[in-house]
Amino acid sequence: KPDNLRRKRSDSKEKVENDSKQKPSIAMDNVTPEMMNLVQQTLMKPGGIQEVLNHHLVKEMKTGDDTEMKTFFNDIETNGLFAGLKYLSNKNVMSKLAVVAREIQGVTA
Repeated sequence: KPDNLRRKRSDSKEKVENDSKQKPSIAMDNVTPEMMNLVQQTLMKPGGIQEVLNHHLVKEMKTGDDTEMKTFFNDIETNGLFAGLKYLSNKNVMSKLAVVAREIQGVTA
């Protein structure tokens, strides 16, 4: 077999160990229309954008590896609420914002 098709057992074991050390994702598995509505309500209420941007999970996401979230927060901070409209169909962004909105609104699962 060519080298690129051979299994490397030591690498696969290291990958499993590395995966177990990663922080759990804050994204929701399934974002429902109700959760999307909650995100919109949270952002659109008076002071909502600032409340979201000052949330502890958002601060973690801003320093994390997710470039989509960093771009979203930058767009919101520099261009306001309407800059966030293009993200409404982005499942990654909306699922993470849904978690933040649930905490801000005090909604339980």
